[in-house]
Amino acid sequence: MLHDRSMPQGTEWASGPDGYRLMAETWHGFFDGPVELDQLIPAGEFVVLRWSQTGKFVGEMGSIEPTDEEVTITGIEINRFEDGKIAETWQETGMIPMLTQIGVIPEDLFAPKMPAEN
Repeated sequence: MLHDRSMPQGTEWASGPDGYRLMAETWHGFFDGPVELDQLIPAGEFVVLRWSQTGKFVGEMGSIEPTDEEVTITGIEINRFEDGKIAETWQETGMIPMLTQIGVIPEDLFAPKMPAEN
């Protein structure tokens, strides 16, 4: 079972290896670079992954047209294992920084406001 709040509500992925394959193929349709495993932390029945991907934004994502600009996107995934297989996955993907890199979100949107001069 995939828990990913960045996905549209009601989105359902196939479970098991087919679901992971579909998720990887879908993601690869947006970005042309390899996914790098930055950190792997085992913790009992859980494994935490921190990953990054740098590549060109090549595929339409909803209403956002591809820009062919190089972007870096990051994410954290927590997998719970049961009987040696992934039973559940929680995933957070850094969409705001990626959308800022391609110009969908203004770079200064989250900049601190300077106090007004007296």
